[in-house]
Amino acid sequence: QQLQVEAYFRQISGQELQKVLSNWSNLYYNMEKTMDAMNEEGSDFTYQDLLQQTLQLGSDRTADILTDFQQYIYKHENDLGDKETVTGTAYIACIVSSLKYDFSGYKVNPRDVIKLQIKDYDEHADMYESPMKKIEKEHPWG
Repeated sequence: QQLQVEAYFRQISGQELQKVLSNWSNLYYNMEKTMDAMNEEGSDFTYQDLLQQTLQLGSDRTADILTDFQQYIYKHENDLGDKETVTGTAYIACIVSSLKYDFSGYKVNPRDVIKLQIKDYDEHADMYESPMKKIEKEHPWG
Protein backbone atom coordinates (compact mmCIF):
# COMPACT_ATOMS: atom_id res chain seq x y z
CA GLN A 1 0.00 0.00 0.00
CA GLN A 2 2.85 2.38 0.86
CA LEU A 3 4.38 1.77 -2.58
CA GLN A 4 1.05 2.61 -4.23
CA VAL A 5 0.82 5.86 -2.28
CA GLU A 6 4.41 6.81 -3.22
CA ALA A 7 3.79 5.94 -6.89
CA TYR A 8 0.61 8.05 -6.90
CA PHE A 9 2.35 11.10 -5.46
CA ARG A 10 5.33 10.64 -7.79
CA GLN A 11 2.90 10.59 -10.74
CA ILE A 12 1.06 13.70 -9.53
CA SER A 13 4.26 15.63 -8.85
CA GLY A 14 5.66 14.49 -12.23
CA GLN A 15 2.62 15.94 -14.01
CA GLU A 16 2.89 19.15 -12.02
CA LEU A 17 6.63 19.38 -12.64
CA GLN A 18 5.97 19.00 -16.36
CA LYS A 19 3.51 21.91 -16.11
CA VAL A 20 6.10 24.05 -14.28
CA LEU A 21 8.74 23.24 -16.92
CA SER A 22 6.27 24.13 -19.65
CA ASN A 23 5.44 27.46 -18.00
CA TRP A 24 9.12 28.41 -17.59
CA SER A 25 9.75 27.46 -21.22
CA ASN A 26 6.82 29.62 -22.28
CA LEU A 27 8.16 32.44 -20.14
CA TYR A 28 11.56 32.14 -21.78
CA TYR A 29 10.39 31.84 -25.38
CA ASN A 30 7.39 34.21 -25.18
CA MET A 31 8.22 36.38 -22.18
CA GLU A 32 5.99 39.36 -22.90
CA LYS A 33 2.95 37.30 -23.88
CA THR A 34 3.36 34.89 -20.96
CA MET A 35 3.86 37.66 -18.38
CA ASP A 36 0.83 39.51 -19.75
CA ALA A 37 -1.28 36.36 -19.39
CA MET A 38 -0.01 35.74 -15.85
CA ASN A 39 -0.64 39.36 -14.82
CA GLU A 40 -4.06 39.55 -16.47
CA GLU A 41 -6.95 40.32 -14.14
CA GLY A 42 -8.54 37.07 -13.05
CA SER A 43 -5.68 34.90 -14.31
CA ASP A 44 -5.86 31.40 -12.85
CA PHE A 45 -2.04 31.08 -12.91
CA THR A 46 0.24 33.94 -11.90
CA TYR A 47 3.98 34.44 -11.82
CA GLN A 48 3.77 34.05 -8.04
CA ASP A 49 2.12 30.64 -8.60
CA LEU A 50 4.98 29.70 -10.92
CA LEU A 51 7.55 30.66 -8.29
CA GLN A 52 5.71 28.73 -5.61
CA GLN A 53 5.32 25.57 -7.69
CA THR A 54 8.93 25.71 -8.85
CA LEU A 55 10.07 25.95 -5.25
CA GLN A 56 7.78 23.09 -4.19
CA LEU A 57 8.50 20.69 -7.05
CA GLY A 58 11.99 21.53 -8.22
CA SER A 59 15.22 20.07 -6.91
CA ASP A 60 17.46 21.88 -4.45
CA ARG A 61 19.56 23.09 -7.39
CA THR A 62 16.51 24.46 -9.22
CA ALA A 63 15.28 26.20 -6.07
CA ASP A 64 18.71 27.76 -5.49
CA ILE A 65 18.91 29.09 -9.07
CA LEU A 66 15.35 30.41 -8.77
CA THR A 67 16.19 32.19 -5.52
CA ASP A 68 19.29 33.81 -7.01
CA PHE A 69 17.28 34.85 -10.08
CA GLN A 70 14.61 36.53 -7.97
CA GLN A 71 17.25 38.31 -5.88
CA TYR A 72 18.89 39.50 -9.09
CA ILE A 73 15.53 40.81 -10.34
CA TYR A 74 14.85 42.60 -7.04
CA LYS A 75 18.29 44.25 -7.07
CA HIS A 76 18.12 45.35 -10.71
CA GLU A 77 14.44 46.06 -11.31
CA ASN A 78 15.12 49.77 -11.81
CA ASP A 79 18.17 49.46 -14.06
CA LEU A 80 17.40 46.86 -16.71
CA GLY A 81 19.96 47.47 -19.43
CA ASP A 82 21.50 44.98 -21.85
CA LYS A 83 23.74 43.40 -19.20
CA GLU A 84 20.85 42.84 -16.82
CA THR A 85 18.63 41.47 -19.59
CA VAL A 86 21.35 39.03 -20.69
CA THR A 87 21.90 37.90 -17.10
CA GLY A 88 18.16 37.44 -16.58
CA THR A 89 18.02 35.40 -19.78
CA ALA A 90 20.90 33.24 -18.53
CA TYR A 91 19.12 32.62 -15.23
CA ILE A 92 15.88 31.60 -16.92
CA ALA A 93 17.76 29.30 -19.31
CA CYS A 94 19.43 27.68 -16.29
CA ILE A 95 16.06 27.25 -14.56
CA VAL A 96 14.60 25.63 -17.69
CA SER A 97 17.65 23.37 -18.00
CA SER A 98 17.55 22.37 -14.33
CA LEU A 99 13.81 21.67 -14.45
CA LYS A 100 14.33 19.55 -17.56
CA TYR A 101 16.80 17.48 -15.55
CA ASP A 102 14.42 17.30 -12.56
CA PHE A 103 11.61 16.10 -14.80
CA SER A 104 13.39 13.77 -17.20
CA GLY A 105 16.87 13.09 -15.87
CA TYR A 106 18.35 14.51 -19.09
CA LYS A 107 20.84 17.37 -18.91
CA VAL A 108 20.42 20.16 -21.42
CA ASN A 109 23.10 22.80 -21.62
CA PRO A 110 21.48 26.16 -20.80
CA ARG A 111 23.52 27.71 -23.63
CA ASP A 112 21.55 25.50 -26.02
CA VAL A 113 18.32 26.84 -24.54
CA ILE A 114 19.59 30.36 -25.27
CA LYS A 115 20.73 29.43 -28.78
CA LEU A 116 17.20 28.28 -29.60
CA GLN A 117 15.94 31.82 -29.05
CA ILE A 118 18.86 34.13 -29.87
CA LYS A 119 19.45 34.29 -33.62
CA ASP A 120 22.86 35.95 -33.42
CA TYR A 121 24.14 34.04 -30.40
CA ASP A 122 27.59 33.49 -31.91
CA GLU A 123 28.07 37.25 -32.27
CA HIS A 124 27.09 37.85 -28.63
CA ALA A 125 28.29 34.64 -26.97
CA ASP A 126 30.81 36.56 -24.87
CA MET A 127 27.96 38.58 -23.28
CA TYR A 128 26.31 35.34 -22.12
CA GLU A 129 29.48 33.58 -20.99
CA SER A 130 30.14 35.74 -17.93
CA PRO A 131 26.72 35.26 -16.29
CA MET A 132 26.58 31.59 -17.37
CA LYS A 133 29.97 30.84 -15.79
CA LYS A 134 28.91 32.62 -12.58
CA ILE A 135 25.64 30.68 -12.36
CA GLU A 136 27.33 27.38 -13.18
CA LYS A 137 30.04 28.00 -10.59
CA GLU A 138 27.45 28.76 -7.90
CA HIS A 139 25.14 25.91 -8.97
CA PRO A 140 27.16 23.04 -10.44
CA TRP A 141 25.47 19.90 -11.67
CA GLY A 142 25.44 17.26 -8.94
